[in-house]
Amino acid sequence: MGTPHFGVSYWIDRLPRRRPSYPRYRGQNDVDVAIVGGGMAGCATAYALSTVGARVCLFEAARIGQGAIGSSTALVMQEPDVDFQDVLDAHGLRAARTIWRMTRRGALDLVAAIRRLRIPCQPEAQDSIYFASDPTGVQRLRRELGLRKKARLEARWLTVEQLRREANVEAEGAICVAGNAQVEPLRTCFGFAAAAVKRGASIHERSPVERIRAGREHVELRT
Repeated sequence: MGTPHFGVSYWIDRLPRRRPSYPRYRGQNDVDVAIVGGGMAGCATAYALSTVGARVCLFEAARIGQGAIGSSTALVMQEPDVDFQDVLDAHGLRAARTIWRMTRRGALDLVAAIRRLRIPCQPEAQDSIYFASDPTGVQRLRRELGLRKKARLEARWLTVEQLRREANVEAEGAICVAGNAQVEPLRTCFGFAAAAVKRGASIHERSPVERIRAGREHVELRT
């Protein structure tokens, strides 16, 4: 059995010692939307909803950005983490194409919001490469590429030489998809949290939600 190793996330290590902080939740409040969890999804949702005038309250059990986002790959992907052919086989062309277009729209909107808010998270354009190292994998990749082209989704094939030259990877072939991005995830999370607060949202750290009870016309949360 291998020896476990522990360390500090690269993204956490890059942060300045002083980081944003938010008060514990105390008292009672009535809001339109309560969000449990202060990661990337929670903070971005708080920003989006507060922008359209919703009264938003976000509860985080520990600190904003302290969960999985601090150890993420930092990639903003324009497609779901599944092959297009698998979604097409399961749900049909129309549904598969809609899913791909929606996720692409979401990725573009996220990067646009980051730039609009001037969040200092160093967004950079990145390509994604899906490669195969055996004939079976190459056959599957070629089917994937063909189906994507039929659905009018952008992708291109990389030969062995192109893959070696462009990505320094030794494999039998690959699909390259452009239009993804890389950002510093914690700075992005903090940026959306700050933007949400500026638009009227309230954020509370060290405020774990202990109970959620749903009624007919409301939901009650207790910390």
